[in-house]
Amino acid sequence: MNGAKYFPMLFVLAWLGLITLNTSACANTPILEEWRQLLHFPHNANTSSVLGDETFFLAPDGHHNPESELQTNLAYLRGEAGPEKQLKLRCNFPLRVRFLQHHYAHTIPTLPHVICPEYERFKQNIPTKKVAIVFSSYFMESPASAFGHTFLRLSNSSSSSSSELLDVGVSFGAIVTTENPFLYAYYGLTGGFQANFTTLPYFYKVREYNDFESRDLWSYELSLSEAEIATLRDHLFELRFSSFRYYYLSKNCSYYLLELLELARPSLRSKLLSRLPFYTIPIDTIKILSPLVSKLSFRPSARTRLQQQKLPSSFLSLSDSTKAQVPNDAATIDALVTFLDYKYAREILNESGAHYEWRKQLLLKRSELPSPAPSPLHQAAAAAFAAPHLAHPPRRAGIAYAAAAADSEHPWHFYYRFAFHDLLDPPSGVPPYSSLELLSLHLQLSKKAAPSLHEITLLEASILRPFESYEHPLSYHLQLNSKRSSLGLGMALKIEYSYSEILLFPMIDLTLTTHQHQQVILALGPTLNLRLRASSYLSLLASYHRPYHLQHHPTPPAPLLTLEARLHLPHALSLFALYSSSYSSSHSPPLLLGLHHYF
Repeated sequence: MNGAKYFPMLFVLAWLGLITLNTSACANTPILEEWRQLLHFPHNANTSSVLGDETFFLAPDGHHNPESELQTNLAYLRGEAGPEKQLKLRCNFPLRVRFLQHHYAHTIPTLPHVICPEYERFKQNIPTKKVAIVFSSYFMESPASAFGHTFLRLSNSSSSSSSELLDVGVSFGAIVTTENPFLYAYYGLTGGFQANFTTLPYFYKVREYNDFESRDLWSYELSLSEAEIATLRDHLFELRFSSFRYYYLSKNCSYYLLELLELARPSLRSKLLSRLPFYTIPIDTIKILSPLVSKLSFRPSARTRLQQQKLPSSFLSLSDSTKAQVPNDAATIDALVTFLDYKYAREILNESGAHYEWRKQLLLKRSELPSPAPSPLHQAAAAAFAAPHLAHPPRRAGIAYAAAAADSEHPWHFYYRFAFHDLLDPPSGVPPYSSLELLSLHLQLSKKAAPSLHEITLLEASILRPFESYEHPLSYHLQLNSKRSSLGLGMALKIEYSYSEILLFPMIDLTLTTHQHQQVILALGPTLNLRLRASSYLSLLASYHRPYHLQHHPTPPAPLLTLEARLHLPHALSLFALYSSSYSSSHSPPLLLGLHHYF
C-alpha cells in the first residue's frame, strides 16, 4: 500500500510510453503500410517514394523516410510547429489528417474548425456518387495511344449518355516535352517524362477521344461506395501539385489508376497491383477490375455510328450543302448528321462554317420527322463483340514442329511475342483491321546444337482502313526485322457475308533485306494480301510479294509466298499451320504445325 502514492505518476509515465510506442514502433505494421501507401512508397520495398517533390512532404527527409514524415505530420497536427503549419497540413492533406485522427486520436487535441477555400471548391467540383473506369479505344495513328487509354469518370447521377457529359474525367498522362519521335520513344520507355493526374469536365474527354480522334469509349462502372470515392477525391486533391515519372510500358495510366483505387478501398490494398504484370498496357487494368464492375456502357464514335448506318448511293452528294436539298427521310438525315460529325468534327464543335450551318438545317428538318425504328440488334451485338475486356491476353508463346522431313536438323521451333495483336489472333475486343506487335522472337531448336535465334522482330504494325462509300483512306504496314524490314502503302477492301469476311489489301512494299557479308539490298514491289475470317474461331492469311531490286545484285529476288491458318480453342490456345516459300530448306521448313498460348 506504501506504493499507492506513486500510482498516478506511474500511470502518467506508462501513458506517455504508450504514446511513444504507438507513434514510433509502428514499423512493419499494417498502420505503417497504410501510411506508406498514402505517401506512394512501393509496397514491401525499402526504397524512396515515387514522389520526390518537396510540396508533398513535410519532413526534410520525408520522401525516403516514412517514419520521419509520420512524426512530422503528427507534430504539425498537434500544433507543435505553430498554427500556420497546422493549417497547412489540414488544408492541403485532408486524407492524411483523417488517417492521423483515426490511428492516433488519443495523441491529438481537439482541433478547431477551419475553412479551406481551395479544398471546398475542389469538393464542390468533383462528384462522388459513382465512379467508372473508361477505356478509350486503340488509336493506331498515335504511338502514345496505340494500346488504348484508361481514365476515371466521376458522376453524381445515373449518367445517361447525355447527362454523363456533366461528369468529371480523371486522367493520368505524361507531360510531353518534345515532338521528336525518337526522343519521345526514348523518354517514354526510360522515364524521361513527368506525369500527373488531371481533372477535367467529361465532355472535354468526349470531345478529344470520341469526336476528334473517332475513338469509342467504354465505361465500366465500379462498385465503390460514396465514402470510398470521397477518399479517392481527397487524395487527388493532395496530389494536385505532384508529379510522377512516366514509363510507357510499366508505370503508366494503368498502374497509377489501380494504385488510386487500392487506396480508396482498404480491402483492395496490394490485391490489384500485385496482379498487374511488370510490363502492362491499359487493357490489363480493365481485366483486373472485372470483379468490381457493376455496369458497362458504350459511347460509339461518329466513325462507328457511320459504319453501322445504311447509306444511300447518293450519300456524298447529299453531304454537300451547296449541291443538295434537305432530304425528307429520317434515316438519311441521321446518317448525314453522323457523317458531318465525323468528317468535320472541329468545325462542328467550333459552331462555325458551312458544314455547321448545313448540319443545323438537317437537324431542324429532322425535328419535324418521326423517329425511325430502334437500331437493329446486330448493332448491339457488334458493340458487345468489340468490348475491350473480351480481348485475348497480349503476350503469346508458341511451339511448332517441322512437318517437312528435309528439315531434320531443326525439327522444333519456339515463338514468343511480348505484345499485342496480329491479324489472325482472336478478334473479340481488338481492332479488327489493325495489328501491333512488339518484340517477337523465333528460335530454332536443333538436335545437335544449342537453340539459335532465327529471327527477331522489334516492331510490326498494320493500319488497314477498308474503303467506304464516304471515304477512301490509305492503309499502311511497317516491319522492323533482323532479316527483312519493310514499309508498305496501299488500300484495303472488305466483303462481308453473315459472320464471315474477306479482307483484301494490296500494297507497294519497300524492303531492306540483309544478305551474306552484311550486305543490305533495297527492293520495291507489289504485295497482295488476303485475310479470310470464316468465323471468330477460324482465320486464314495469304500473302504474295514480288520484289524487284533497286540496285545491282547477281541473284534476282525470289517471290515470297506465305500462308497461315489459325484455329482458336478454349483456354487461350490456338492451333496454327504456317507455310512459307521464302524459307531455305537448310534453315527452316516450308511447313510448320504448332500451338500458341496467350497469357
